[in-house]
Amino acid sequence: MNNNKLSINIFSKTEKAYWETIQELYRQQEQMYRTRTNRIDHHIVSMYQPFIRPIVRGKDGKKVEFGSKINVSLMSGFARINQFDFEAFNESTFLKEQVEEYKNFFGCYPEVVQTDDIYMTRDNRSYLKERGIRHTGRPLGRKPKKEAQTRYKREKQRKEKNERNQIEGKFGQGKAGYNRNKIMTQLSDTHES
Repeated sequence: MNNNKLSINIFSKTEKAYWETIQELYRQQEQMYRTRTNRIDHHIVSMYQPFIRPIVRGKDGKKVEFGSKINVSLMSGFARINQFDFEAFNESTFLKEQVEEYKNFFGCYPEVVQTDDIYMTRDNRSYLKERGIRHTGRPLGRKPKKEAQTRYKREKQRKEKNERNQIEGKFGQGKAGYNRNKIMTQLSDTHES
């Protein structure tokens, strides 16, 4: 009889999950060693939380973060989680889906979409333009020469860009106000809550 099969039968459910994680971790390390690379898909960084993935952020002091990645929209002061995943993803791929969800919920397209610059791909820009939706993303190409704008237009642009800060405030509120940083969850489904 195979020793692996015999040993698995004497493990509890939790121990069996750890054993399988260790086996996968060993396989990943061996593959990286043999291929002489430092990267592998679905890289396990915690034996106790094998669903956690490293997410490269590029921020000062924190180049890599661990945990889930979420894509959040803010409508009428309410934050809504649109995407939640432990794997890294590019938020810009979900802009169209979020705009269509807004339309389904409210019955019309939004007047303006306030986003980070990562959302403003050429494809997303043309999608918004086709539907007559303004956005607060920077224009493509060279910075235009300073042209005279009306005071009203300047104030409106400044106000829209400042409203974008509300979503960052919601993240801060969750971390500091609701002590999200102190939640110690171990399982993927409890982590999601």
